[in-house]
Amino acid sequence: MDGQLDLFPDLKERRTKASKEYGAFTDKFKVKLTTDDCYTPEPVYNAVKDWTVKKYGLQGRQIVRPFFPGGDFETYDYPENCVVIDNPPFSIYDKILNVYTNELKVDFMLFGPSLTLFKKYDACYIVCNEDVRYANGAVVKTSFVTSLDKENRVICDTTLNRAVREANAFGKPKKADLPLIEYPSCFITSAILGKTARTDFAFKRKDTAWVTKLNGERIFGSGFLLSDRAAADRAAARLKIVRKLDDEALEKIKKLNEQG
Repeated sequence: MDGQLDLFPDLKERRTKASKEYGAFTDKFKVKLTTDDCYTPEPVYNAVKDWTVKKYGLQGRQIVRPFFPGGDFETYDYPENCVVIDNPPFSIYDKILNVYTNELKVDFMLFGPSLTLFKKYDACYIVCNEDVRYANGAVVKTSFVTSLDKENRVICDTTLNRAVREANAFGKPKKADLPLIEYPSCFITSAILGKTARTDFAFKRKDTAWVTKLNGERIFGSGFLLSDRAAADRAAARLKIVRKLDDEALEKIKKLNEQG
């Protein structure tokens, strides 16, 4: 038959075109992989789990993973005194934090999206910002959020960064450490801190105020205002003080300073 098609090039071209169109049609019905399908490579998960157990003294506590295909984290049967260490669907990251911190009161250490890591919930945000290649081939800048740190609001631990990087065995050359935008040292976002995530730091809860707007402008991923004493500790960020803060932001910083 193929030999006959060679004698009729127009017919061969039409058949090839029809085959491509049919392929494009059937592709519409294939399941598309999203960030929710980014199953965690086992070496990466084990590295995060080992760091968490050691960092927060979880020896003897049961570790559970409620996020799996077809599972429902809200109705999952959480054993008493367990700790969730898992990579949840990033599309419902906000909802998960709300349920865990306000409803279920479950201890957790969760993978999170670096660019939108900061939320208003009572938790500690761990800036890692490492490129993780997940099982479906997707590469996502990943950080973490935990309920286990009762003192700090935002931290970076280079031991965790290095463990994730080595376990993942993947990384793209980093660009020059240039800020996305210049802000005062008393304001942080996960994107800004991601550029200095190779330096250990910690900002205490009493020194932070969660904000979604600055000078009337919406902040992508939200951020935190820092007290003057906390801002003085982040010299490693090397960001120029260019933009001034409005009265509302300055009032929040004043209240943080008054907490002593």
